[in-house]
Amino acid sequence: MKVFPVLQYTDFGVCDKNIPMHSHNFMEWVMVKQGIFTARFIGFKTLYGEPGDIFVIPANTAHDQAPVPDGANVFVLVSGIDSPHPLLIKTGKDPLLKTWFDQLPGFFQDNSSPEEKSLFIQTIWMRMKHFCRDISSKDAIHPVLQKAVTLIHTRLNDLPAVNEIARLAGISPSHLNLLFRKNFGTGVSEYVISMRLEKAKLLLQNPYLNIAETAVMCGFNDPNYFSRLFRKKTGKTPGEYRNMHQSDPGIQSSSH
Repeated sequence: MKVFPVLQYTDFGVCDKNIPMHSHNFMEWVMVKQGIFTARFIGFKTLYGEPGDIFVIPANTAHDQAPVPDGANVFVLVSGIDSPHPLLIKTGKDPLLKTWFDQLPGFFQDNSSPEEKSLFIQTIWMRMKHFCRDISSKDAIHPVLQKAVTLIHTRLNDLPAVNEIARLAGISPSHLNLLFRKNFGTGVSEYVISMRLEKAKLLLQNPYLNIAETAVMCGFNDPNYFSRLFRKKTGKTPGEYRNMHQSDPGIQSSSH
């Protein structure tokens, strides 16, 4: 008899504190919306997820999650589907999966039948498998890179120079840049700027912070430079971006 997937629970989540080792009775999906998420597993390598990536965590698999001060996600618990081990699916910010994950919490709360919800979950799962690459141990992120990424995301507003990041990670600056380009497609400095601007996008949605305060909180000591860079990268000034997003409903309704 075929077992159909069941949507057990889903919601928007944030992760501003460490989540200790735990497990669920159901498979868990976590789509990263903002920030870099880190999940460690007993007996398996650490996985790092960027915006658009999806963690697939098998049922009853112990895992924890490092704090992501500006992180946000959509998490989903499903039964009737499983995986032999944790996966990190790189979707390339697929617009279909992004839209479907954003819709899931509302869909879970409405009056759709269990059959309709099951079909939706099956559709999402099929789309996820389209991007799925079974990641083997040889693809594990280099430990030095893990150190550097952790340092960057815990000290984003007062980060030392690239040479110092490399020294603290125990590697030369040139080798560290090579690792970043291999894994993230960009050098260390560009990666830091990208993460700072992602943080700025979130803070700009807070009407109680002015542009200068936002700049400093993201590691930019010169608000004018911040504004120029933000416009260059996004096509909008910080003020224009704020005006566009102030009415957004937000994505910090619960913690995970």
